[in-house]
Amino acid sequence: MLLRSAALPLLVLMGLFSGVCSPKVQSQSQPPAMKTFREQDFNLTFIYPADFVAVDPKTPAPAIYSLPATKAGAPDAPCVHTPLSVGSNGAGNSALVFSIIDDACPGILRDAQKLGDFVHTQLLRQLQRYGTPTITQDSRLYTFDNRPAAVILGSATPIEQLGASPQAGPSSAKAQAQVSKTTYAAKVCLFGKVPAYTFGKPPRELTAAHSVLCFDFTSRRADLLQPLLYLPLVFEDLAPRSLVPAALLR
Repeated sequence: MLLRSAALPLLVLMGLFSGVCSPKVQSQSQPPAMKTFREQDFNLTFIYPADFVAVDPKTPAPAIYSLPATKAGAPDAPCVHTPLSVGSNGAGNSALVFSIIDDACPGILRDAQKLGDFVHTQLLRQLQRYGTPTITQDSRLYTFDNRPAAVILGSATPIEQLGASPQAGPSSAKAQAQVSKTTYAAKVCLFGKVPAYTFGKPPRELTAAHSVLCFDFTSRRADLLQPLLYLPLVFEDLAPRSLVPAALLR
């Protein structure tokens, strides 16, 4: 089916996004170095490039994470957990953030379960921090190991640079680099567990089992954004799959 990603060998998936790693010359026979992040509550493993490091160098990116033991509705319970936030200082200055929306704030979780509308609203809001937002590929729904999922892509250009064009001549390349500060972004959200109810008809009372997982990606280079969407995600002991099916983005 078009909306299902076939189970691919891990090395094949790694070859799809070898361009997101730092621009050091790599041996063609050696795949790029990778890291793993395991979330124990949802029994998932996410695999990403090893040159993506935590924003705060004093706090290394966690390899394992579990949600804190807080009760839903507690005053100190955060609405969104962000256990993984990493980026690369390479040519594309790319970044990825993994977040969990649980039942601490039922209203937000209920909105998040409307995946298509949610990713659209959230991506526009996030892109506004970088300039004038544009949706380059609107929300597309699919399934990931029987979990409803949605993906959306967009970009933003600083307002003062809209309409700017470098003059032709020897310095045109330098001028182009100065005005080419577009930020490219994508957002993927999916259910943390296989729903026991009809998609689009959530129950009246939401629990932690209805949590929504989101992946946010940004890059200064358009050609580095899409490979990030092909990073492998594994639930339980199933075969690794591309986070987003390649066929969905064609």
